[in-house]
Amino acid sequence: MLSLSIDTIVEIAAASLAICALSAVAALSFSLRRWRIRCAAVESSLAAMRRELDVTASISLRTGSRVNRIERKYSGVAERIESVEQRGPAQCFDQAIDFARRGTDSGGLTQQFGLSRAEADLVTRLHGRKKTAYRDRPRHGTEEQCRDAAYPVAGRKIKRRPTPATPASDMGRPSSRQGG
Repeated sequence: MLSLSIDTIVEIAAASLAICALSAVAALSFSLRRWRIRCAAVESSLAAMRRELDVTASISLRTGSRVNRIERKYSGVAERIESVEQRGPAQCFDQAIDFARRGTDSGGLTQQFGLSRAEADLVTRLHGRKKTAYRDRPRHGTEEQCRDAAYPVAGRKIKRRPTPATPASDMGRPSSRQGG
């Protein structure tokens, strides 16, 4: 039979141990390479997430500043609504219209009735006294005389256009334009 000496057994054990160690080193290097690839992928996705977070933060900051600006712009709306509700819906405007008819200007309406400047301007324009710079003179004479006075032409008279035909005049019936 084969006789195995201790030296041979030790050599076989050392060789098998070397093979196991070599295979372990190969498995570790393969595993290490996979971990490095995985780590690089995680780092790149982390960088992409950071960029997205920066974009989201800047959008959020701009939105927040817009909200603040809108809040500042319309902060008086609630107070304005309360004042409108307290003064009564139509009575205040009726009184403002009466005062505008008596000649009160929009500034006076704003102070006296708590109307906004635009509301007071509207009330005075619609119901205030009419300020005319001139008065129309009553016109006397025929239509031709008025037209000739308004549109003088050197040496020529303006010819009047013929009255356009209407369906009623085409059918022989008197039309409203012909005075019948």
